[in-house]
Amino acid sequence: AEAALLGGGGGAPCLSGQNCTEVLTHLAEGVDPATGAPIIPLPQPFCNSVKVMNENLCFCGDAHADFPEEARVLLDNLGFVSMLCSGFGQENIGQSGRCAAGGGRP
Repeated sequence: AEAALLGGGGGAPCLSGQNCTEVLTHLAEGVDPATGAPIIPLPQPFCNSVKVMNENLCFCGDAHADFPEEARVLLDNLGFVSMLCSGFGQENIGQSGRCAAGGGRP
């Protein structure tokens, strides 16, 4: 499912210049595969991946509309994730944060 998240990274302009496989693998580490529940405390590799995606405006506009269910759950709880991941910074999702400045994809 992680590879489907952003087409393996290759089709995701927001992850240009990043190691897509690493970002998506670490993203999966935040969820218990057996239960689908978040692993608390959130693992640092997971936090790093979400930060990279947030900073690269992967969550702007409708960019996440094609994400699989587990990824949309992450986005629904981005405020929770940002509190638990130290140094997260501003949330850039939908039309909020830097997305509102037109920096994100439509």
